Parts: sequence; structure tokens; C-alpha cells
Amino acid sequence: MQNELDLIGKKLEQHIRKEERILFNKIQELLIDNELEILKNKIEYTRQDYLKSCATKST
Repeated sequence: MQNELDLIGKKLEQHIRKEERILFNKIQELLIDNELEILKNKIEYTRQDYLKSCATKST
């Protein structure tokens, strides 16, 4: 089981590095500053919404 988890972790790390190296650079090449700002705001809004949904209420 540990070997499978290690493999999954390595594959996930490789995927993240690929996104950082290729995808994010391509986005910066294709979008103008205004579009990057809009994208940033949408990501931040989604992130905040997600964090709210994960919050637990104390009783």
C-alpha cells in the first residue's frame, strides 16, 4: 500500500510541475494583463467559496 501511495504522490508532483512549467507560462503568453487579472479574481473568488464550504461550525 505504501508503494502505491508513493507512486501516486510522485505522479501528482510531476503533474503539478508540468502545470507550473508549461500551462501557466502558456497562459501568461496568451492573455493580456487585464485578462490575467480577471482570471486571478475568478480563481480567488472560487477559492474563498471553497474555503467557506470546508469551514466547520463550532457548537
